Parts: sequence; structure tokens; C-alpha cells
Amino acid sequence: MEKRFLTTILLLTLFTSIWAYSIRGKVLTSSKHQTLTIKAFYRDANDKLHRITDSTTIIGDTFSIAGEVFPYEFIKAQLYIGKEPAGQFLLNRTHNNLNIIMDNSGNIRIKSLSNIEENKLFQQIDSIYNLYLDCYGSNVQDLNSGEIIGKQITDENIQQQLYQYKLQQLQKNPANYYSLMMLYDFAHSIFVNKNDSVLFYFNKLSPTLQNTPLGTLLYKTTLDRQNRSVQSSEGQKIPYFEVRDVHNNLFRSSALQNKVSIIIFSAVWCRPCQKIIPALKKIYNKYKKTGLKIVYFNLDNNIKKWKNHIQKHKFTWINVSELYPARDFGKKGIAKDFYVNSIPTIFLINKEGVIVRRFNNCINEMEILEKEVNKQLK
Repeated sequence: MEKRFLTTILLLTLFTSIWAYSIRGKVLTSSKHQTLTIKAFYRDANDKLHRITDSTTIIGDTFSIAGEVFPYEFIKAQLYIGKEPAGQFLLNRTHNNLNIIMDNSGNIRIKSLSNIEENKLFQQIDSIYNLYLDCYGSNVQDLNSGEIIGKQITDENIQQQLYQYKLQQLQKNPANYYSLMMLYDFAHSIFVNKNDSVLFYFNKLSPTLQNTPLGTLLYKTTLDRQNRSVQSSEGQKIPYFEVRDVHNNLFRSSALQNKVSIIIFSAVWCRPCQKIIPALKKIYNKYKKTGLKIVYFNLDNNIKKWKNHIQKHKFTWINVSELYPARDFGKKGIAKDFYVNSIPTIFLINKEGVIVRRFNNCINEMEILEKEVNKQLK
């Protein structure tokens, strides 16, 4: 099959506090006048996720893109030609040579020729993930429009297998910067609920990686989460909070005094959260007359979707939200005080305001929750 090649030379120049990149390339195919876009992602020193998008139009047989990114050693980037993804790769501060290969069927793939060790490990794991996705992935639909918005692995056992594979590769490559990037992702994963697990694997990385800006950030945020997890663990009193409900009335946690209550952190866009709604409604309808209260936190800032969601499911419990963007959940406000890393997360609170049980990734634990509620109400 005839192959067409688009050769891209990526030149990166280091500045004082940020580093600027420029991409220059020559088109050796019929891709002229298409849009070429690069998207990159990084987290700053405050653990906030930033997205960078730069694009250009291929005119004649050449193109160029320039932009600025945060000064980590590597960041993850995605390249698109038109609307078609050309693949992911790792950018670093040195020269990055990329070959984008397109065949006659329109298939596009990216081959990195520089940063061999980092990109080799990255592409190896990415290929395994895509293999799992092809075998076990399912389409993800927008809950309101029904539009297909992506694809994800929905089988938790398969996700766990992929997670274990990544951990194996991390231990085999303790000096590879992508191992540090994976561990940083793990720190935000539903499969890593114990901070000591993150620190365990962090200590297996080389001292050089541990002392990089990203390594320092990972260590700092993990210790911070560890401190907050102690404050919101079973046997501790819940932190005091004030929040607005769906009617814009102020709700205070003191209203739960002398009540058995469930506090749940959820979101309209969260598929696992939707799966537990029937069981949660069953528990509430069964025990509300005996005093059970439910405070249902929405971790999103789309008011219209939130209100439509409440009306659709006929929620009659206490519906509240701080209206933070979805990307910030668990990083600020009440969700941060409760050390919420993933959703749905459920807290069962006794009449003294003490956390009796905490349920992380609680899809298969609703029967246990009901038994605990019944025990507390007796």
C-alpha cells in the first residue's frame, strides 16, 4: 500500500520561567489546506489542570505552529490533522522529530523519533490501552443529548488489569520520566485510594525523578491528601460546611445534628453515579420516615443540566452544589475537605456527626450501605 509521509520537526526553546515550542514541517502529501492542531496538558504548582490548543492551516507544502507551555521535563500532547487524531506523544525541551504516517485508507499514526525511551514506554502502554479499548470499550453518551462523546473501558476488572500492567512497567522503568507521569495520574485514580500506595511507588523512582518539579509536586499533593484523608476517615467528625441548595437556600451541616444522614458526592456526567441512583432512592424511600437525611452534592457547574437531572429522577432529598467546574472536583471546597478523589463517594454519618462508613467506588456496596443505615436508625 502506498504510504504518504508528513514529516514534522519540533523545535523547543527554553526560556526563564516557561518554555516555548515551535513546530515546523513540510507536507509531502495531498493534505494541503487542512488544519493541523496540537493539544497539550499539564498541571501547575497548585495541581490545576491546564489545556493548550494551537493550530495552523497547511498552506502549500509547509506549516508552522508556535506556543508556550509549562516547564516540566515532558508533557503529554495530541496531534490532529483536520478532525482526525494523528496520535499522542511526549514533548520535551529538546528537539522532537515526529513522522506522521497516513495510508491510502486515511488512517493516521504518529511515530516519534526523539526522546526514544520516554516515548517508547508511552507508546507501548498507549497501544496496550487501545487494544483493551477495542476489545472491551463501549460508547459513552451524553446523558441529556444522547450524543456519542467518546469511548471508555467500562469493565472494572479490565481496568484493574490495565492498572496492574502500568504498575509493572513503572517498576521496570524507575528512571523513565513517563513512569513519574503515570504515577501522577495514579494519584488521581479511583484504583489508588490509599496515599501510602502512591508513596510506596514514588520511593521506587530514581532520586533524579523524585526531585524534578513534577516529582516534588506529586510528593507535596500526596502528603496533603494524606492529611485530609485522616480528617475525613471513619471515626472522625465531619467538617463543618455551608452550601447553597437547588433553590439557592443556604444549607448548613449543623442541620444534620441528631440525624442519621448520607452525604454523597456525585455529578450529572458521572456514569457510575447514575448506576447507584435506583438503590439510593430505594434506601431513602424506605428510611426517610424514620429520620434518614440525604445530602446530595453535585460536582459540576452546569446549573441547567443539574436542575434537569433532579427533575428527571424526582430527587426529593437535599440537593446542593458549589457549582465548581467538573475538572476541579476534589481540589477545592467541600469535596476537598472530605477528601473526595473519585465519585461516587458516600459517607454514612451517625447522630453524633461522626463518619460511620465511607464508601469509595461504591457501585457494588449499596446493600452494605442499607444494612448500616438500618443499624444506625435502630
